[in-house]
Amino acid sequence: MFRKLLWIAVLAASPAFAQRGGGGGGGATGVAEMSTPRQQTVSKAVMFANRLDLNNDQREQAQVILTEALKEINQLQPQMAQARSKVVELIVGGGSRDDIEKLMESYSAAAAQVTGIESKAFARICELLKPNQKSKAAPAFDLLAAALDPPGNAGRGGTGRGKK
Repeated sequence: MFRKLLWIAVLAASPAFAQRGGGGGGGATGVAEMSTPRQQTVSKAVMFANRLDLNNDQREQAQVILTEALKEINQLQPQMAQARSKVVELIVGGGSRDDIEKLMESYSAAAAQVTGIESKAFARICELLKPNQKSKAAPAFDLLAAALDPPGNAGRGGTGRGKK
C-alpha cells in the first residue's frame, strides 16, 4: 500500500516539477528566434545563446540544430504522456506490479531517448564553439534542455536538473 501511495505521489508531483520556469515563445517549432530577444521575456534558447556568447552565424546554426532536435523530441512526447497516464490509471485502479513496471520501463526508455537527443544537439553546438566559448558550455546545458522542452510538457523533471 505504501508503494502505491508513493507512486501516486511521485506521478502526481511530476507535472509540478516539470515546469521549467516558463520560457519564451517561438515559431511553430517552439524554438524562439535566437537573433532577436523579445522585450517581455527572453526564451531559454536565447538565454542559451547569450550564455555561450554565440555570434550571429553560430546562433543561426544553433537554431537549426535546436529545431531539428525539437522535432525529434516532439515525436516521443505522445508516447511518454500515454505511458504516464496509463501508469497512474493502473496504480489507482489496482493494476498488477508487472504491468506498472513494464509501463515505467517504456516511459524511462522514451525519457532516455529525449536525453540522448538533447546531448547530441549539445555536442553539435559545442562543435561550433571557439576555444574561449567552450568553458561556458557545460553550465549552459540546462538552458539547452529547457529550450528543447516542448510547450505544455509535463513530467520530464525540469527543476530536477538543478535549475529553474
